[in-house]
Formats: sequence, structure tokens, C-alpha cells
Amino acid sequence: MRLGSRNNLIKKILLIVLSCIIHSQVYDISIPEDDSASYNYADFRLWINDSTDTLRGIYWFMHPNNGDSRNVVYDTMYQNLVNQQDFALLGAHIFNMHMDSGIGDAVIAAMDSFAISSGHQEISFIPFFINGFSWGGQFGYHFAKWMPERVLGLITQKGGYHDTTNAGPAIEIPTLMIVGEEDLDYRIENLSSIFYNHRNINAKWILAMEPGVGHTQVTDYTFLNSFFNTVTSLRIIDSMDVFEPNQLNIIPDSIGWLGNQISHRIGSWSCYEGNFDSSSWFPSKTIGEHWQNFSTDLPTDTSVCDPTFDSNYVFFNIGIHGTNDETIYTVTTNDSSLISQCRSQLDLPIEDRMLHVNGYLNYGDAGFNDPWSWHIIPNAWTLTEMSIGVCNGTPDDIENDLNYWISTVGQLCNWGSYIKNEIGNEHGSLSNNKELTPMKFILHNPYPNPFNPITTIRFEVAESENVKLKIFDIRGRVVERFINQEVESGYNTIEWNASNQSSGLYFFELKNKKNYATTKLLLIK
Repeated sequence: MRLGSRNNLIKKILLIVLSCIIHSQVYDISIPEDDSASYNYADFRLWINDSTDTLRGIYWFMHPNNGDSRNVVYDTMYQNLVNQQDFALLGAHIFNMHMDSGIGDAVIAAMDSFAISSGHQEISFIPFFINGFSWGGQFGYHFAKWMPERVLGLITQKGGYHDTTNAGPAIEIPTLMIVGEEDLDYRIENLSSIFYNHRNINAKWILAMEPGVGHTQVTDYTFLNSFFNTVTSLRIIDSMDVFEPNQLNIIPDSIGWLGNQISHRIGSWSCYEGNFDSSSWFPSKTIGEHWQNFSTDLPTDTSVCDPTFDSNYVFFNIGIHGTNDETIYTVTTNDSSLISQCRSQLDLPIEDRMLHVNGYLNYGDAGFNDPWSWHIIPNAWTLTEMSIGVCNGTPDDIENDLNYWISTVGQLCNWGSYIKNEIGNEHGSLSNNKELTPMKFILHNPYPNPFNPITTIRFEVAESENVKLKIFDIRGRVVERFINQEVESGYNTIEWNASNQSSGLYFFELKNKKNYATTKLLLIK
């Protein structure tokens, strides 16, 4: 290749690269301390994409002690992440970071200044998503407690001095708490204790232990970024007025999935068989799977949530006239008259299938409506010629605003929908051989609890079977193995004498070939 041709090629490549760079503005603000403040400095840097007309939120990466996160605004990974959500990107250089130093007021003052200098007046009102490492993580937690109405989500990585008092309204903020397996004990115990003390009051929090690492920043950006995108989609509605204080969506508990901190098995709210009070809460199944893959090498196991339909259930794909296959969703029923009506539709040419589905919505895919995060309740639907306009939506509409569609509208009645096809073998059943009656497998709460030093644990199984019983400490270490043998059907009791253990939180696990169950115990000496 001639030198001139090579140079031209390089120029073309550079032009292509440059054309992909996001055109943006960067703003710097310093807020001096006043008579009521006691911090040393509070410097902020904000990045805004030129093409964003109206911002919906601020992604704030917060630095560790003696650090400076302002240059995060030049990180193209973060720029692309926040740009997809119409967010600004914020970094800071703060000392001291204690909330009683007046630093919270400095943050709000900085946002008001950015609103003026950038021309984006909404910056004075839009919410924060905070991702902080070490001291930056605990600062994010303290800021969220201080101003929960302004924080839509939080990631706190490996901090060690989180405020242990009741978090109040901040329990409604979806929070990812990360500790390192090889980090200092006090950091692990501080954050773990806060997590367990608040999950029993339904805090929407996740506790994730990163195996084999100490006090390092998390680099699993797939997990972190997926958490940000999921939380943002659930807490900010498209119609939100960003130019005045507004209330973020409160995510219903029942939309969530849960994960066992010991076994890392996950399940939906409706089918989870573990102890809710000691399990991580995820805003979606996907986040639960990320958590499991982050915390363990075990494969994702959601078998507990497999559908349990008998052979009379039939499944139909629902298409929408004038759209592509990406809009397909699935419904199921065991109503013989409804099945006959659907099959009569299938005898017609597609263009003549004019009856549409009108059904009631619920969270989760129920095991048959993948890839959607919702489903139409089995048998809670009909085929109709017309419906009211308020429920005339699309699958994407529901996916993008689950809380509104499920909690407020409650129904889907897309007027362009039709019976596209029957799924499966001869009559489309996905689960011809499923049993409806599950095995009885119950782990009862121990008594007394809290205890010192003896407590009794009662459990029951439906038939004689081999079970394993173990006690774990807060770090997941086995401190006692009771049995690994066959037990009689019905009620069984185990007495645990913890006189040789230290005060603290422990977990009792009951396990057979198919099921896990855990309960929490507090030893106080």
C-alpha cells in the first residue's frame, strides 16, 4: 500500500472514531464552607451530553477517602451508560465526608449552581443514583438516609463505617451492598449487620460478597450497570415532571425476586421458599442471576419457580396485527370453552382473526411469558371484540412502566392482538406431566430467638427422606453440622447449644435434594 493511501485510510478511521464521540459539556463548581459547615473542601464536576434536552437524573460516582472522582466524567463507559438514560454524570472531591459537617447542603448548593451554569434547571430537582467505593460508599448510604426522596438507587462498595441506626424511609431505595471476602472483618460485619437488621423490615436491599478479594473496587460492570438500568426504569416514570420536586416510584415488594445468602438459590416473590427476612431482595430476576454469578460459581437455579400446570392447561402465543414477532406474548388457560374459542380463531386466516385478549396483569413471567417481566394471570382473560381505551397498550408499554400498568391500569386489552399459534405438542401444553401437589417442606422459626445459649428448631417434611441440617455464621462459615441422614415424616426438632459460640447472627439451613429453607438466629450473651 502506498504511503498516501495509507494516510488517507488512517484519516478516514480517525474521522469515524471522532464522529462516535459524544459531544458534551463539562462544568466545575466549588462550594466554600460557611459558618455552619466544617468540611475542608467540596469540589464537583458535571458532564452533560449536548444532545440531551431534558435530564432525568444524575449518576454520581463517589470516591474513597482522600480520593478524587471528578475525572470519572471523562470515562466513556460511564458516559455511554448514563447517556442511554438521559442522565448527567457527576464526580466529586470532598473532605470531610461526614453528613454532620454540612456537606449535604454543599451538594444541594452545587446542584443549584450547575442548574444555572448549564441551563438545565431540572438539575435542582432530579434524583441521584449513587455508586460509591469505600468511604464513598458509606457516604452514599449516609446521604441516602439524609435525603431519601432525592436518591433513586444506591451501590455501596466495601465501606466500613455505615450508620447502624434505623434507615427510615431509605429502606425503599433499592440498594446493592458489596463486601469483599478477604476484606477486614469490621467492614464485612458492619455492612452485613445493617443489611440483616433492615431486611426484616422489608428493606429493598441486596448483600453481595465478592469472593477471593479484599478492599478493591468492583469491576463487574455488567452487574453494576444492569442494576442501575433496572432500578432507573422502575423508579422513574416517563411522565415525571423533572422541573419540580416529585415522588419517585416505590417498587412493590411483590415485583421482586429473593436470594438465599448461603445457598445462593433465587426465586420469585410468589414462589420463594426461603426466609424472606434474611434473603437479598432483587428488583428483577436478571439482577438475581447477576448476584448469583457474582457471588458463586454455582449455576443459576430457579427451578423452584417452574410453573406447575397440569395437563389441562394450554398455551397460546398472542401476536399483534401490523407488528413484528418482538411483540408476541403468551397466555395460558385450562378453561375448555376458552380453549375451543382460541382454536376456532386458529382455523381462520391471520387477517380474519379479530378477537383480542383482554386480561388481568401481574408481575413476573410466571414461567411462560419470557422474555417479559409480567404475565396475564391464567384464566383471568377473555377474547373480546372491543374494550375500554385505557388498557389498549402494547407489551413494551407494560415492560417500560410495570408499576403503572399492573398497579393502576391492571389490564391489557390491545385491540390489535390475535391468537397467533398454539404452543407445544399436540395441543400445546408446556407442562403435560407436572404435578400440582408439592412436597411439604417447612422450617419453622426457632424458639427462643434471640437466645442464650440454647434454642430449639422445628421442621417438618411430608415423608421420610434424607435431609442436611447446618448452622452458618454471618460470613457463611459452617459452625455446626447436625445431621446428614433420613428423618421421619412429620414434625422433627433439633436443639442447639451455642455455649461455645460468640454472640452474633447465625443461620440455620435445612436442605434435601429439591429444597432449601433457612432461618435466622440471634445469639446474645
